[in-house]
Amino acid sequence: MFSNFIGENIFLDTDDLWKALTEESGTDVGQFMTGWTKVVGYPVLTVTEPSHDTIHINTKYY
Repeated sequence: MFSNFIGENIFLDTDDLWKALTEESGTDVGQFMTGWTKVVGYPVLTVTEPSHDTIHINTKYY
């Protein structure tokens, strides 16, 4: 996938990366990543496992 993404043009921008990842995954990666890359601060995920079949994920911005 990344060889298809990079190809002959090694100087691409993040929109090109999101487009390549979207094509491979079928998910709008650009829309998903906007909250992670354009918002001031960054999300910190805390994952706990209260039991063997359950996880809790909490998010806060740093």
